[in-house]
Amino acid sequence: MLPHKCYKKLGHQSVLAHDGQQALTLGTQQIFDLVLLDFRMPHLSGLQTLQAWRTTPAILDPDCFIVLLTANALVHIQEPTTQEQINDYLIKPITWDKLTSVINQACAWQIQRGVELLPNAAFKKPIIAIDEQPQLKKRLHDTLQ
Repeated sequence: MLPHKCYKKLGHQSVLAHDGQQALTLGTQQIFDLVLLDFRMPHLSGLQTLQAWRTTPAILDPDCFIVLLTANALVHIQEPTTQEQINDYLIKPITWDKLTSVINQACAWQIQRGVELLPNAAFKKPIIAIDEQPQLKKRLHDTLQ
């Protein structure tokens, strides 16, 4: 739940599945740039959901970027098949830095696959409103000269 809220706060579209089966159903209905799977999900574990996502023909994008969320990475991802199927993992507790790193990795993955990404709607304006800061604008201009 926390990553879902954080991604929305960062301006990204986010869909929350309450269990592994619902995640698989969503995967048959839309394409995702990034999928986060918690190792401990009801009905299907994160690993079971991961394996089904990669092998189920009805999944629209079985090769999307998938990150496993876990409290203990060494226990859960030592299996060679798991290592081949996940793109990355995050160890709890999850921080803003970890979340933004995963977004950047997923974007790079999608670009590498030739997927066109849409701009983040939350950032329609520049990060620095330079026109509203004349001293900063002059210093920047002088520095670049």
